[in-house]
Amino acid sequence: MTRSRMALAGSVVLLLTGCGPRWDIRTAERLMVKGKWAEAETLLQEVASSRAGTKWAQKALMLKGCTQFKQGRLEDAELTLESARDEVAQGEWADDAEYYLARVRFRKGDHETARAGFRRVMNEFGDDPKRSNCKALALEELEYLEKKGSFDQG
Repeated sequence: MTRSRMALAGSVVLLLTGCGPRWDIRTAERLMVKGKWAEAETLLQEVASSRAGTKWAQKALMLKGCTQFKQGRLEDAELTLESARDEVAQGEWADDAEYYLARVRFRKGDHETARAGFRRVMNEFGDDPKRSNCKALALEELEYLEKKGSFDQG
């Protein structure tokens, strides 16, 4: 093998290992799109374990909670999403984890805790434009819960 080919091979290996968690998360997201929830969950757990305390672990845990939710494992999803939210304080995906956690609690029938979670998404995370989608979704959910609450009471 020539030196240039060896250098190229080394660069490819470095590139692939350097973006390992990003690659694994994208692979897991593709599995999720295909409905392969259990496979995605396994891959996401590997990322979360190998990158504990990082933004990659936070995103992996958040997505893992979503896979558990889609599989109907609400208790597991709740615990995983709590871990994701807390993995990196005010981290890049903390608001997403809080939003999905509130949705899990709503599905479990705990509307008050869900409402509080949606409010946290609205109030506790900065005004970074990357967070605007979660805030918009949380506002929509809060409006729905407020309307539902008024119907339930009257």
